[in-house]
Amino acid sequence: MVDYELGKRILALRERVVADFNAGDWEEVGLLTGFSDMISKHPRLIRSLAWGDEDYAGNALAIIKRIAEQNEKAFTIFEKHVTEKYPEESQYISA
Repeated sequence: MVDYELGKRILALRERVVADFNAGDWEEVGLLTGFSDMISKHPRLIRSLAWGDEDYAGNALAIIKRIAEQNEKAFTIFEKHVTEKYPEESQYISA
């Protein structure tokens, strides 16, 4: 069951994945989290990424959500990997 806070983390991760990921990144996540089979066997994930299809964001969300629901520790590893590989740009707020 996904609660509000986990849902927000899932959506935030999806945004970063959609903006930055390539097929190799998905392979890395599979290796690090133990979800290689689920990722490689998804019927549309990599194909929609490769072709720039409009359903890619939804496919990515489906995979991220399944990982979070099945193994929150693996989801945390996923988040950490994305943060380390694609650090967010610092935002400066002037007073």
